Amino acid sequence: MQYVRVRWQDYFYQLVVEARSSRGQMQDGVERELTNALAALKSMHAEIHYELPEQEYSASERKSIIAQSSHAIARKTLDFCSALAQICFGRGYWLECEITCHIAISIGKALEEFRHVGWRLYDLARISFERSDLEVAEQLANQAMKIWKPLGPALENCHIYRMIGQIEQQRGNINSARESFTQALKGYKQLRDSASKPYVLHMEAALAEMRGDVAKAEDKYRQAIAVLQHAKNIGYAASLLYLHGRLAFRNDDTSQAREDYKQSLEWAHDIHAANLIARNLCSLATLEAETGNSETAKPFARDALARCRRLSLVGEQTEMEHLLARLGVG
Repeated sequence: MQYVRVRWQDYFYQLVVEARSSRGQMQDGVERELTNALAALKSMHAEIHYELPEQEYSASERKSIIAQSSHAIARKTLDFCSALAQICFGRGYWLECEITCHIAISIGKALEEFRHVGWRLYDLARISFERSDLEVAEQLANQAMKIWKPLGPALENCHIYRMIGQIEQQRGNINSARESFTQALKGYKQLRDSASKPYVLHMEAALAEMRGDVAKAEDKYRQAIAVLQHAKNIGYAASLLYLHGRLAFRNDDTSQAREDYKQSLEWAHDIHAANLIARNLCSLATLEAETGNSETAKPFARDALARCRRLSLVGEQTEMEHLLARLGVG
């Protein structure tokens, strides 16, 4: 019986880990088997044995540690968590992503694998940010920052400053957002590698946009998108193209905005980026409605509403409900 259980666990472990770096059919397979994959992960987690350290710690300072006999399965489970969390976040299975992250954080803390802990806190912060739960997003981002701070000038710390800047920007705290974006930009530049170049351009675009320098912001976004396309990082390129479209829309260039949103939507579909699909659909619905194309706006709004409900994007959901009511759709 134990042999069968281990074979079952290993099957889903291999399926998920091998699918992590792919974007197509392998991740489709994980999505179809997600319930079973999560069950296998929970089963592996249940087999990890914890113990308390010796008396050199006071009762209040004691923390669970993993028994030496369980280290191998604990590290394997942590790797499983990392792969599954990435797939679940991208494809919009955020409840499953949250469950996976909490398992990973528990194991990571016990193994003192703090880089893993930070990444899963970062995933949880991103989910809260997408749902506009900014207070929780900030708490989680600060926890990740505390964990990652000892790493020094690392990519992880730059990402956290960027996220905190986005949170402050969403709140309307422009000065605080500018400070965090500037910190992120400084950090990305210090890394001095090709992988950090699109992040540098992204931050330069965001700061230019906050200053009202539209031309520079557009140019920096376009440069970043070109770099990402060359690197075949379509997910990040699609996100920045969406931001470029949003900037164009705010400056009344509806033709450019429509083109950007549609291309970003196409790329988002290619990689099954659930949140970006929903946001592009919302933006296209709003754009078409505001330019007098009510019949074109309706299917965009209906599709967007269904996706926003699934992802618990409450703000966007309310926006689409009001838009459909305005368009006379019951």
